[in-house]
Amino acid sequence: VRSLRLVGLGRRRALVHHRLSEPESEHVNLPGIAQPCRRTLLHEPGTQRSWERYEADVSMPTRLTRRHKARGDVTPIAVAVPRIHDERGQLYAGLPVSDAPGLPYSVNAQFDIDTARSGIQHEELNAWLFSRLAELSSAVALDRFQTSPDQVWRAIPLKEELLPFQDRWIGERVSEFLDDVHARLRRSARVSVAGVEHRLRDLAYECEPLEDLIVQSDVDRLHPGLALLPGKFRDRSRRWRRVLDELGGVTLVDVSDAMELLDWDDELLGARDIRWFIKFARAAIEGNLGERLWDQRSVLT
Repeated sequence: VRSLRLVGLGRRRALVHHRLSEPESEHVNLPGIAQPCRRTLLHEPGTQRSWERYEADVSMPTRLTRRHKARGDVTPIAVAVPRIHDERGQLYAGLPVSDAPGLPYSVNAQFDIDTARSGIQHEELNAWLFSRLAELSSAVALDRFQTSPDQVWRAIPLKEELLPFQDRWIGERVSEFLDDVHARLRRSARVSVAGVEHRLRDLAYECEPLEDLIVQSDVDRLHPGLALLPGKFRDRSRRWRRVLDELGGVTLVDVSDAMELLDWDDELLGARDIRWFIKFARAAIEGNLGERLWDQRSVLT
């Protein structure tokens, strides 16, 4: 559906007209998806709203079929990720059938829907479609880790953002969908640091009070073998922090860990300007580590 008009009887002019333009479309290979996928850039004319939609046709198990529909060998699924704006996710079966409060994007599949088209049936086919959508959604995120590092976080849902669903069954499926996406990312995501691919478990990032104070050479000594998350992966909204906190497995360098830096000799610590020491001392004090700070080298003379 690209255009939707609401017209009054006896009138030619539309009372409401929603439409999407489709300026770009290409076929892409996504990690973990055997068949080629189609990526389309959609834009709502006259607004700032735009989406990247990813579509794939997945093979249908022989045991499953749609109600009152001819059975096909494949079924289409899709994920539409907002490019700039934030929005409330929705479940689509061609047209919207249910809100998906807390999802950062919308998903589409040939769900069996109820008669009033206000929800989906509680059945095996629809549960299976949620699993396939989790595969596609995680593949989109995995692709962005390689191609659009600062945009990957927008394509990863968070449990902390999920809101209650009116339909408990749908809420349970969405929760399972999210767990599946997270598990796939923990297992397969790769981050390139200085030309070397790293698993998430081989990464480190500093707590917010230490932002811009910790560098790779510090991590090399505090946590040997780990790589500091590069700046190109850090989006301006800092969603990356919330995602990594929730995914787990990534090492957090907190203020208590970093206090060790003050025990290093001058050569090991390297040149740091006075602002670094001021920000570091503030982080320690706000972290209730003032007494420990007093006993360490922290005052410039």
